[in-house]
Amino acid sequence: MIQRIQSVYLFIAILCIGLVTFGKTLFTFLNDTLTLEISAFGVQQKEILVGSPDYSATFPAYLIGIGLMILGIATLFSFKNVTRQHRFGRLFFYAYFAVVLSVILFYYFGDEQIANGITRKHLNVGYFILVTGFPFTFLANTGINRDKKLLDSLNRLR
Repeated sequence: MIQRIQSVYLFIAILCIGLVTFGKTLFTFLNDTLTLEISAFGVQQKEILVGSPDYSATFPAYLIGIGLMILGIATLFSFKNVTRQHRFGRLFFYAYFAVVLSVILFYYFGDEQIANGITRKHLNVGYFILVTGFPFTFLANTGINRDKKLLDSLNRLR
């Protein structure tokens, strides 16, 4: 299991999702008087002068991250059945793509939904970690496809 390169790629993708799910801030919307920090646990509003949280709204985005991690772990541990791993890998890739796409769209259009008068937007470490993990799912699927083609060609020779 560990000697295959797609297992390493899947582990890195799962690690990136875990880091984002358990506490890294994705991005920040700034105003002259307040700061809105968006993470997997929700939106937290802080006043710039005081620095203490004034408002906190939670949404269950961490459940999506946990679900993605479980799907990635299921893909990682289904190495004995390559067709199932191929199916799980494609599902993991498309689900990860949907999460990354929704985060990008929320970054560009979310400030209008949360509060008016947002003047600046900042990307934080969580966003870059989330986007960095996405190519590893593609590379893992490439390795899984290579193994599937190899096994199919061996079955044809029998």
